[in-house]
Amino acid sequence: MNILVRELKGNWRSLVAWSVILAGLGLMVMAIYPSFAADQARLQQFLEAYPKEFLEALGLERLNFGEPVGFYGTEVYLMVTLFGGIYAAMLGAGLLAKEKDEKTIPGYIAVLLGVSAVAVAAAFILYRRRDITI
Repeated sequence: MNILVRELKGNWRSLVAWSVILAGLGLMVMAIYPSFAADQARLQQFLEAYPKEFLEALGLERLNFGEPVGFYGTEVYLMVTLFGGIYAAMLGAGLLAKEKDEKTIPGYIAVLLGVSAVAVAAAFILYRRRDITI
């Protein structure tokens, strides 16, 4: 838990920036909802042309574009998930690169797995490197 708190404190600016950007993007997309709600009948006709299996695969049979929650679930949620995943990947890659440069990864592994597990793994690796067969 201490690692999580430390990284959140160190990266809070980028987290706030991404959160504000995603919230703004969600608001911009929800701003076009009234035009979708006005053309709900045509949109339902359009969706009825697709096979039932296709709608089930995309989860569109449970959501109604005419309702704000349905519109959010199909439009905004996809973008939030996609861009949130991009942020998580960028953050994770940056953290791994930083830890590799600082050479602190073995210390974290020892903390997470326990010193005895790391010692056993190291002994096994050293044993295998010697190519000694029993």
